[in-house]
Amino acid sequence: LCLREINLSLSLVIWLMALNASYPRVVDRGNGAEGDLPMRVLLIEDEPTTAKAIEMMLTTEGFNVYQTDLGEEGLDLGKLYDYDIILLDLEMPGMHGLDALPLLRHIAPDARIIIFSAHCALGGEWTDHILALGADDVVAKPAHGGFDTPFMTRFLARLKNSGAGRG
Repeated sequence: LCLREINLSLSLVIWLMALNASYPRVVDRGNGAEGDLPMRVLLIEDEPTTAKAIEMMLTTEGFNVYQTDLGEEGLDLGKLYDYDIILLDLEMPGMHGLDALPLLRHIAPDARIIIFSAHCALGGEWTDHILALGADDVVAKPAHGGFDTPFMTRFLARLKNSGAGRG
């Protein structure tokens, strides 16, 4: 199978799962206290090295991470589960993150949506525009080699503080 066929097959499986009533959405995720379910994170990031680094860091810290490299699949996954946090890149093949953002906000109104992109370093009007579209926060993705321990520590603390939800 080619990659395109695998992606189409995965989208079909996700769509079928969403239709099946035996896959209920989890509504109450708790507040991270002992006994509560771990925070669920949807990571929508197309750069494989970045996605793997973030996924490994979050999984090690006890988060449940669901990752895709396409905005369209992110929307499908957003319909399957309730997420505490959605990390969304902007520049991706297919659907751009700015197009996915308002749709994700509609699908997951209680999730904290954090834009994780190099474009966030532009600041000012760009950040204001992203927040106006429904993002809760923006984080500038570091340049290659910038995923050092201090960055990852700050990033992880920011995510843990974000996990309380919007409501």
